[in-house]
Amino acid sequence: MKRISSLEKLEKISSLSYVQSTPYKFSKNKNMSQKHIDGALAVFDWFDNLVFEAMKEEKSIIETLELTLKNKRMNIKTDLDEEYEKGVKEVLELLYNDIRG
Repeated sequence: MKRISSLEKLEKISSLSYVQSTPYKFSKNKNMSQKHIDGALAVFDWFDNLVFEAMKEEKSIIETLELTLKNKRMNIKTDLDEEYEKGVKEVLELLYNDIRG
């Protein structure tokens, strides 16, 4: 089973929230008061903002990892064995490419 990324999960949650809020936005249900609808929409709005902030944070974490690996790749200098250094550079390159997608 494929594990979905945090960003994909947040996008899915955001879409679900949008779909679930639609009936409240266009409700003509006489059994629900306007205050009830307003309360429900306020929670959907709050939640959408929360998800948006989480998505920005997630993107920031990925960008930080990418930049750190890029800098490490560019500035790798070891006084150790040449083969050791090859291994270090190989894995840094691999990880950098993985993060970039």
